[in-house]
Amino acid sequence: MFDFLNIKKESYSSKIKFYYLNDIDLNLVNEMIDILVYNKKIENYDKQLLKKRENNNEVIKLKNNKTYYVKTYHPFRKKKLIKNLFRPTEAVRHLTKTKMLKNRSIPIFDPICAVTIKKSFFSYKSIFITEAIPGITLDFFLKNHFDYNIYKKNKIFIKLADIWNKLIKNDFMHKDPNTPNFIINKDENFNISLIDVDNIYKWPILPLKLQAKSLSDFIYLTLYSLKEEHRNLFNIKDFLEYSLINHKSKYQKKIIEYINVELINVIDENNTYFLRKHNYYINELFEF
Repeated sequence: MFDFLNIKKESYSSKIKFYYLNDIDLNLVNEMIDILVYNKKIENYDKQLLKKRENNNEVIKLKNNKTYYVKTYHPFRKKKLIKNLFRPTEAVRHLTKTKMLKNRSIPIFDPICAVTIKKSFFSYKSIFITEAIPGITLDFFLKNHFDYNIYKKNKIFIKLADIWNKLIKNDFMHKDPNTPNFIINKDENFNISLIDVDNIYKWPILPLKLQAKSLSDFIYLTLYSLKEEHRNLFNIKDFLEYSLINHKSKYQKKIIEYINVELINVIDENNTYFLRKHNYYINELFEF
């Protein structure tokens, strides 16, 4: 499933390895390992813990002359520990996945490296380090900055549809297509990028139902992020037409049928008032 071609491996110590794609600043990597693994204080580095989950996985922001984001992974469940004996660690898998997405021209952050730390025979901790992308999350943008003219708003949704078109065409399933997992740069081009690969999976062939599930989740979550007065500007029909542009018409129709079912299920499960009130979003799909 994963493409390991051209991923390079170096040793920091007997128990610590790091993996990277292209030429790398070894001094930068060594400093980051010192900070993240050994908690050393290094001049001109600012370390900020952004999130810590119950399983001790962390999201960290590192700054020197640039900004970096770090995710740490501490698998503790027996099933996952055993699985990881026969596959790369989470960070290395995410590095590989990022490479696959970049090779298919899907906009995403630049990875720095993946680090693995051997804790015992069965246990590894891993760290994934990426360079920050300038901009704000799509969720924040839709809620607070969506005050552009119609042309610019259409441009934003075309950019989003282009990402989904490439994901689907290349058999990637996004299992968490929430708007905080995208970042938008508010320049004239409104460049949009993925900023989280944890829940993106590569399939040999992505089934139509899973394509529909991913798209319907994104439509629902995007509408939820938009203010009520802006929801009618999200033209679902145009968005799907562009997202599915590489599909034959019979497959497009089938996916649309699945999406209708998925959206109606979401409405029923969440008793979502705003989608009941704006059910023309759903009705227009039946006329696709």
